[in-house]
Amino acid sequence: MIVFTVVGTPKPQGSKRAYINRKTGMPILTESAGQPLRDWRTDIQQAALNAHQGPPLEGPVMVTLDFTLARPKSHPKTRETWPTTRPDIDKLARSVLDAITHICIVDDSQIIQLTATKSWGTPGVTITLGETT
Repeated sequence: MIVFTVVGTPKPQGSKRAYINRKTGMPILTESAGQPLRDWRTDIQQAALNAHQGPPLEGPVMVTLDFTLARPKSHPKTRETWPTTRPDIDKLARSVLDAITHICIVDDSQIIQLTATKSWGTPGVTITLGETT
């Protein structure tokens, strides 16, 4: 079992946009998230390298992602609320899974069970990976 936490504001995987360059006629693929996503992925990769020494897991894998987001000041303090606004949990999960590929797992197609949650707290993500038998 591999468990590690990355502190920082979770960044979602951006949408990709493809178009044809008018001058060259070549297709161009752009990522809408930019530098903040690259920095977030780098933080995840560093934490993954520290937590997992050795080759990537090769068999079926179960993954749990527990995202914590900063509670906005406008949210009530006297009752429990949930982060039901952006960022989307599926895009948060995609950014993490892309970052740990080739470090903790060979390919994200190995994942047979994925659990992801969002809650309020110190911004970050706790990642748990386990091989299934």
